Amino acid sequence: MRSCIVLTTVAASLYVSPAAAGPDPRGIVPVTAPPLTGRSVACDAVPNRRLTLPDLVDIALCGNPATAVAWASVRTAAANTGIARAATLPTVSATIGPTLSRTDGFGGQTVTIAPGQTFSSSLNSTDFGSSANLAISYLLFDFGGRAARIDAARANQRSALATFADTAQTIALNTVTAYNNLQANRNSVVANQASVAFATSSRDQAAARERAGVATPADRLQAETALAQAQLTLQQAEGAARTAAGTLAVTVGLPPTVGLDLAPVPPLGTADRLSRDVATLIAEAEKLRPDLASRRAALASAQASARAARSDTRPSIGVSASNGINYANSVNDRNSASAGLSLSIPIFNGWDRSYRRAASSPPAR
Repeated sequence: MRSCIVLTTVAASLYVSPAAAGPDPRGIVPVTAPPLTGRSVACDAVPNRRLTLPDLVDIALCGNPATAVAWASVRTAAANTGIARAATLPTVSATIGPTLSRTDGFGGQTVTIAPGQTFSSSLNSTDFGSSANLAISYLLFDFGGRAARIDAARANQRSALATFADTAQTIALNTVTAYNNLQANRNSVVANQASVAFATSSRDQAAARERAGVATPADRLQAETALAQAQLTLQQAEGAARTAAGTLAVTVGLPPTVGLDLAPVPPLGTADRLSRDVATLIAEAEKLRPDLASRRAALASAQASARAARSDTRPSIGVSASNGINYANSVNDRNSASAGLSLSIPIFNGWDRSYRRAASSPPAR
């Protein structure tokens, strides 16, 4: 009984509860997302000033749920890396519990009580005890399958992080596009207002010439027609500007009826970068393309998964050890221990490994 208590104490000391270890004992799951903006106010607040394009991009990145979803995928991919790395450590398990055993024996020795009266003796016993077992196993070698799974998980983590960056870039691009569309429509309104003013002046001059007798009514009617057309074009431009303003508000995550007080557009920069070497510009563009990084990481993950699938068709070597104690009474107490080296050879499992290998292999060209 004392040895059972000792083994129970050892198993309890080896046990690490999830609450004690924390959700990330290796420290590989990122807690906070990398900063996407330089905002000095909360994400749900709009700066109390005339908004510039960087302000609008900050508001969009903070309020768009797509960034939160992409960041959750990054955390999940990091946790999957921890799952893959778990194969590099041994597995320890303990089982502890009470036992109840009943033994009934029949057909024992015949005992004569009186002439003509006999019965067969039997051995009957009921034992109540406890048992404890501690087992340790570790994978020594599997032809690179364990390392390949870790590489695949890390590649998926890089892909998820690149997708997160690509999502942020897409949101920023949509915001910039909506902003430029609004500015273009507002400039169109200004241009059409000038056209209306010019058409109004032309109509007035045509009417004056008609009154002076130097122009015909047809000239005045033609000027009035041009003015009406200019007014119609102005109304269409104003409607397009209001639509563009609503689209920009929705793009940054605000209600479409919110009026955005935008700051004046800054002057355009010089185009001296266009005169630089084309190869340098292409290299910089690739660095700013997280979608390309995501695809490269996805390719690395697929290649690692193919290596892992190939290793599943090969043998693996593992080591294990266990110790078990059973206590019932002073007669039946026993301690059993075992240790061994095992070679596992896959022979046949319904072609499951073959199809997994085929699924992870790249198509032939």
